[in-house]
Amino acid sequence: MDVVKITEPSVAVHARLLSWKNVILCGFAFALIMIGYIALRRRKPIAIEKVSLLPTRITPISVITALRRIDWERGAALTPTQRTSLIAEITTLEQTYFGRSESIDILQNGEATDQLRSALDRWARVGG
Repeated sequence: MDVVKITEPSVAVHARLLSWKNVILCGFAFALIMIGYIALRRRKPIAIEKVSLLPTRITPISVITALRRIDWERGAALTPTQRTSLIAEITTLEQTYFGRSESIDILQNGEATDQLRSALDRWARVGG
């Protein structure tokens, strides 16, 4: 019989490196890598639209939001004086339209829109 008594605590197993199983797995992995490479290589670049900072509707909230976005995205390019002036403009608009002051009663609808549009245009030019 081929039964051998084992005298050591374990039996050494020597796996073959070039077995059919290893060759098939390597071929499959290579095929997946090539398919992924070809798929990623053929992908066309996506054009990124430049988003306008100017709102489509002129309302107090849209203008204040646009001015805050200008401060956030382009504030580093502004001089300290310009940035202080922009923050003061935002604070004035917030106080005028959302604060407890009575200045909103003085502004009629057309005047308010003109004030908002002029502030937005002025800072869009400076920030851009």
